[in-house]
Amino acid sequence: MPAVSQEAPARPRTRREARARGGPASALVARAVRDSRTLTVVFVYLFLVYSFVQPVGYRRIYTTQASREDFARSFGENSGLRLLYGEPHNVATVDGYTAWRVGGVLAIAAAAFGVLMAVRALRGEEDAGRTELTLAGIVSRRTAYLSALAAIGIATLILWAAEFAGFALGQLPVAGSAYLALATVSVIPVFTGIGAVGLFFLLRVVADTVSAAGWLRWATPLGWAEEMRPFAGPRP
Repeated sequence: MPAVSQEAPARPRTRREARARGGPASALVARAVRDSRTLTVVFVYLFLVYSFVQPVGYRRIYTTQASREDFARSFGENSGLRLLYGEPHNVATVDGYTAWRVGGVLAIAAAAFGVLMAVRALRGEEDAGRTELTLAGIVSRRTAYLSALAAIGIATLILWAAEFAGFALGQLPVAGSAYLALATVSVIPVFTGIGAVGLFFLLRVVADTVSAAGWLRWATPLGWAEEMRPFAGPRP
């Protein structure tokens, strides 16, 4: 007859015990970060490379102040370019050009990143059926939600660091580089909760191309990033 174990069965940990050992929240955050690592790496590469090549390329192509002034007149006032990059400020300088070119493109990329991260961390978990399993244990819905947001926050900091590193390698001023990177990633928290990239981009397009509609910039997070004006009279 097989021996019967006298050990008491392991009891499920209470929420207090779980928190004392680090809690399930840290495990949920770690899993969300791991699950989104491919997406984060792709955007890190984009932010790092794009923020580096733009100031370097501008210096190599426009080597004199006269050529930069010509560029500012011909391209800076081009309505077609405003559709993508936004309203230019001080584009006759390396700093101003970078803020216009990089800020305009990467703000849109950051908005898309916020939406994709939110879908992956929240809706993706529900579709996979993991949310129900998680909530069936000792984890509350609030903990699961805040853990997903914490993972998105970590990814946002990583993107900020990648963009800042690109500017630093491109020999831009440190303080302005940190501010420009902050302006770019500042749209991520908004788009994490609001998946309306197309609508907000349309509002910014109208604001940047119609002279009497500049006030629309305040109706879109893409406009907020633009109005912070890194390297062109910063307005935090």
